[in-house]
Amino acid sequence: MAFCRHARRWTRGWLALLMATSGVLVAPFARANDAVMTAANPSSARAHTTPPTGKVELHWTAPVGCPDGATVLGQVRSLAPREPDEPIDASAKVWVDERGRWRVALVTESAGVRGERIIDAETCTLAADATTFVLAMMIDPEAVRARLTGTPNDKAPEAAPPPKAPAADAPAAPARTRESGTESPKPPLDPRFGLAALASVDSAVLPSAGIGFGGALSARVFPWNDRVTRLRVRAEASFRYFPAVHATSSVEPSRGADLRLATGQTTLFASWELGPLAIGPSLGLEVGALTGDGRGVTQPVHGSSLWLAALPGTFARWPARAPLAARAQVEVPIPLGRSEFVLSNEILHQSAPSVRASIAADFRF
Repeated sequence: MAFCRHARRWTRGWLALLMATSGVLVAPFARANDAVMTAANPSSARAHTTPPTGKVELHWTAPVGCPDGATVLGQVRSLAPREPDEPIDASAKVWVDERGRWRVALVTESAGVRGERIIDAETCTLAADATTFVLAMMIDPEAVRARLTGTPNDKAPEAAPPPKAPAADAPAAPARTRESGTESPKPPLDPRFGLAALASVDSAVLPSAGIGFGGALSARVFPWNDRVTRLRVRAEASFRYFPAVHATSSVEPSRGADLRLATGQTTLFASWELGPLAIGPSLGLEVGALTGDGRGVTQPVHGSSLWLAALPGTFARWPARAPLAARAQVEVPIPLGRSEFVLSNEILHQSAPSVRASIAADFRF
């Protein structure tokens, strides 16, 4: 044994002298010399235990704005500074569920043991903190408890073996993280307010099919906050104007009237997403005035009548989540009162149920 120690000391001194005088890199020969000395002295090999070489590899998927994988690994090293005894391969995917909660699907594998867990969190930062805690507990639970409680470990820490000098041709590889699938943050499913330009075709409100134009202002009424829900409800106030359509007398074709309709409407829209579409039912109440001017009579005639109707219908908006989208709507105006235009004791037009199709350029903000 004494001979081996003297031989090692003499050999290292010789190598140091050679490096100082010749400037030649002799790290490979030094490693070979250490191997020879260890073989000659088995008890020295047991005392010089190789430190753990386990590494943590994190596959991190999260929306932009969340902490990145390198930040999570940095927090893991802060809680559990030492390397794990066995390599740890972890995969974490962060997303927001339909109820607006942040969730992490964490899968870990180490020493042939696979673990899977789903973690709920209030924010993306807390989701990253939860991932940090799980990985740190896998590496050194005593160090994590001591760090979180501010108390020293119950066990006296063992002296760490001296670090092994890195080889000149094989630098130590740090723990790695692989960023994947960093998605752009999704916009709110339904912004709070909206504006729309409308065009409509109605089959029977006027004597013949009429084309109307208008505008609308809308607001989200459920949910009132910005949480994510499957069901979303909006209220819309709109106006429409249907230009004059001529009605001809069945008794004297030379007589007739030009009829027009101006309305105001309040509608509730309930929607669900179906792929890129937002679809659902609508229910509205319309109040307006049916007005007309007589034609072909000796004395000019102007008249008006109250228009009141319920508007059940359905609609679709595409793309569902875009601030600017196209909206198509079909409604069935059902008159709630008698609206008619009389000329020389002849009813030229009387309100009746109809079908109304509308398209809109819908902008939400």
